[in-house]
Amino acid sequence: MDLPHYPPESQTSSPPSFVISNDLRGHEMPRESKSVIMRPIFLYGTLMSAKLLAELLTGDRKNEDWVKMRRKPAILFGYTRRAVVDADYPGVVQGSKEDRVKGYLFYPRHQQDLQKIADFENESYTREVVEVVVNELTATMAYTYLWCDDIDDLCAEDWDFEEFERTCIL
Repeated sequence: MDLPHYPPESQTSSPPSFVISNDLRGHEMPRESKSVIMRPIFLYGTLMSAKLLAELLTGDRKNEDWVKMRRKPAILFGYTRRAVVDADYPGVVQGSKEDRVKGYLFYPRHQQDLQKIADFENESYTREVVEVVVNELTATMAYTYLWCDDIDDLCAEDWDFEEFERTCIL
């Protein structure tokens, strides 16, 4: 399967430079599809679940194999993932140079996939462009949703994806 064409990736032997662009704040996608750059999306929380993402994007959890074909394991350096207090989802905030968040780089089919994911996220998140590493050497720019709400709403501990899948995804 061919993945959509995205901006070129760069080869790097060290962690990425952590360049962040604030040009895409908010969740409303512009009506004109030409005005939005198609980028992969770094997923680090509940949407790492292939079943949940398939249901969101296609309306059917049985399409999880389709989701798995459109994603790659990836790492976001310089950020930390934390569980949200009294919730079953996480938030990601900037951390130290040693911090890293493991997740998936998902390649959407079209603007509608981007919009469905934007609609799924709530006002506690802002969409940003970050640099993530795939295959330990390849850096690429991707959208992700960073926590922008009260930092006190985040727990000290990391959020556990495996626990989420065991207890929340049927």
